[in-house]
Amino acid sequence: MHRLVLGGEKSGKSAWAMARFLEDAGPHRLLVTGKARDLAFRQQIEQHRRERSPTLQVEEVAAVPAALSEALVRAARAGVAAVLVDSVEFWLFAVLEAQGEAAAGNEEAVEALCQTLAAVQDRMAVTLVSCEVGLGPIAASAATRRFVRSLGACNQALARCCEDVVLVAAGLPLFLKQRGAGTPVPNGG
Repeated sequence: MHRLVLGGEKSGKSAWAMARFLEDAGPHRLLVTGKARDLAFRQQIEQHRRERSPTLQVEEVAAVPAALSEALVRAARAGVAAVLVDSVEFWLFAVLEAQGEAAAGNEEAVEALCQTLAAVQDRMAVTLVSCEVGLGPIAASAATRRFVRSLGACNQALARCCEDVVLVAAGLPLFLKQRGAGTPVPNGG
C-alpha cells in the first residue's frame, strides 16, 4: 500500500505521515531528501533528527534523479516493510537542478519513480510526503513557475500511483483518495 501525503509549509503533513508510517508493519526506513543550504534549514534538519527515534533507519538520498528509485529498491531488497520519503519536493528540486533547462527530464524521473513504486508494491508500504503548490499567486520568475508546475505534475502522477492520497491542513487530514473507496472523479483542475 502506498500513500501520498500533501500539504503546505508547516501544515503538519510530515508529522501526520510519520505517525501513519510508524503504524505500518516494520522494519521501517526513513528516506530524507532535503539538503541544508542555509543555517535555518540546517537547524530544522537537526531538530528533526533529535525528534525521531534513534532506532529508526535513516538514509539520506543523493541529489540525483535516479537516487530515490534506487533507495526504494535497496530498501525492498533489504526486507524493509515500510518506507517514508520526506520529501518529494526536495528530490524534484534536485532533479530539476541536475538537468538544467531540460524540459522533459523531470517527467522521465517521475515516471521512473512511479514504475519503482509499482515494482515494490507487494513487498513494501511507501509513504511519500510532498508540498501541495499553486494555491497562491503565479510566481514572478520563470524558474519558480517551472518548479511549481513540475511539482504539481509530479504530485498528480504520484497520486495516480498511490492507493491513499491525503491533504493535511492545520494538522488535519482530508482524504482525497482512499483504498477501496473508488477513484475520485476528475474535475478539470
